Parts: sequence; C-alpha cells; structure tokens
Amino acid sequence: MRTPIRTFIYGSCVSRDTFEYLGDDFTLVDYVARQSLISAMTPPWAGDAPHAGFDSKFQQRMLNGDKNSNLMRRIAKAKPTDIDLLLWDITDERLGTWCGPDGSHLTRTVELLRTEAPERLSAKYPLRRFGTSEHFTEWLRAVEQFVTRLRSTGLLTRVVPIAVPWATHNELGQATPTSFGMDAAEFNMLAQPYLAAIAHLVPIPVMTVVTPRASSTHQWSEAPFHYTDAGYANLAELISETCERTIGFD
Repeated sequence: MRTPIRTFIYGSCVSRDTFEYLGDDFTLVDYVARQSLISAMTPPWAGDAPHAGFDSKFQQRMLNGDKNSNLMRRIAKAKPTDIDLLLWDITDERLGTWCGPDGSHLTRTVELLRTEAPERLSAKYPLRRFGTSEHFTEWLRAVEQFVTRLRSTGLLTRVVPIAVPWATHNELGQATPTSFGMDAAEFNMLAQPYLAAIAHLVPIPVMTVVTPRASSTHQWSEAPFHYTDAGYANLAELISETCERTIGFD
C-alpha cells in the first residue's frame, strides 16, 4: 500500500470539497481559508478589530488566522518537507480586502459580511475590490512574494493551482444565483489576469474543468462555485493525473 499524498489546502471550499473526491491516496495536512493572499503576505491586521464571534470554531479560527496573516506560519508548522501537494484556488479573493494601517490588510470574508463589521470598517479603511487595478497590483506583489517563499522551502514544484470557472448554470439548466452581488460571468472575467499571473509564475499548469455545472442541492447551498459530483470527480481526476505526471507520485 502506497503512502498517502500529504496535502495542504490554501483556498476555499472549491479545493476543500474537491479533496473529498481524491480518495484514500490523499491525506489532509491542513486547510487555510478566508485569507486573501494580500492579507497573508502583509503584516497582521493593525486596524480596529472586527466585532465578530461565530458559533463555528472553524470560522472563528479562519478569521483569527486572517487577522494574524498566518498562512506561512501554518505551512511552516506543517513542515514543507512533509507536504507532498499544495492545492491552491483564488475563490476567496473575490470579496477584496480592507487596507489598514502599516500596510496591513483584512480579508472581506463572507462571515464578516453577515455582521455589522463591514459598515464600520468600510467607513474607516479603503476597500480594495477584486478585479480593480488597485487590488490586482497589491495581489500581484503578494503572489510574487508567495512564490519566492515557496521556492525557498522547496514547495513551489508541488503546488497545483485550481482554476475552475464559476458555473453559469446548475445541473437543471437554470442560471446560478449571484454571490454577494457577483455573478459567474463577472467573476470568470475578472479572474483571468490573476490566473494568468499564476500560470506564469508556477511551474505546474493551472487545472480547470470545462463548462462546470453548479449543484442545486449542494450541502453548502447553491452557488456558482458549489459544483456537481461529476464536476468534483473530473477535477479530482485531473489533480491525480498531474500528481503522477508532473510531481512524480505513482
């Protein structure tokens, strides 16, 4: 029996849900979500603390991690030499970041948008919206730093970026709902330069699934980035093939 591929996930439910379709050949080391790469590569949040408390320990842990810009510390704690695969998607970049004092950033997460924090934070700190030149410039600087740090730890050649388009329709042929005002067509258009930058900087090709469909009965509710079983299975197959062909697992 071969040793499972030790997988670190940095991204969103897109990567995390796909992981469940990879099977016993893969084991999860850690999962960092709700943390923009801009936040991860800049100092810990130095602005007002968002007044948010969640019943979900996972949500609270991700918020605290974002405030502390702890992505690289989580990777270090997992030990880069013990990570065989780093899955990465940019879905959580979609809501942008607040720009705080001393170059710090805080991710505008779904959880925070369901509290009173955004109104107070937006009144005091500039918002870098996904797809704007300001956000892309900040993000590009962050991704270059991220790639440099991954290269220094030997992890860069084990990164598999996932680039699944948001689904414009579900499996019933119905148009998918928007997510906080953003629809699938808009996200897919805005994401293009980000994915192009990743494809340029990361040696392993960006993965994709052609014409995905959203699931109308997804466990996390219907959304353009909550896919059907077939979509996840297709993506998992592509990841497995990439691990065998490019990373060198068999």
